[in-house]
Amino acid sequence: MSDSFVNEKPARRSFAAHYVLLGALVIGLYWFVNQRAESQLEWLNDLDTAVARAQSKEIPVLLDFWADWCGPCLELDNRIFSSDAVASVASKNYVPMRVDLSGKRPSRSHEEIAKHYGVETIPTILVLDAVSRKVIARASHDDEASPEAFVRFLKLHSR
Repeated sequence: MSDSFVNEKPARRSFAAHYVLLGALVIGLYWFVNQRAESQLEWLNDLDTAVARAQSKEIPVLLDFWADWCGPCLELDNRIFSSDAVASVASKNYVPMRVDLSGKRPSRSHEEIAKHYGVETIPTILVLDAVSRKVIARASHDDEASPEAFVRFLKLHSR
């Protein structure tokens, strides 16, 4: 009987060590996945202000329809808007405005903007002519596939 007791103790330690290691791995993976890169752009949140600034600079408005609970929106921040190349091209050639559809703050005007431009899903990225306020372009999934693709989209629709 003492032989089986001696053999069980190392097995229990090994079993516990595996759980501790598995727990540490899960916590580390969760931390890694949830690391957020911040957007490099300075987003305005008022359309009239964005349009006025764009008109004075004679450049278009870049509208980003998003919400803080939207996984794909956060992914765009992580992959696209955190890119130095995207930030450089966008800040020189556009006035960026974020239309927050999170619903946490009363932003009826943001909901009205989304309705006006026919935005039904997020994320949606539009380029507006500053004078007519008409849509010049809508970013596709291919445009959002990488920072390089998004830079091409931005350069194609800038003035």
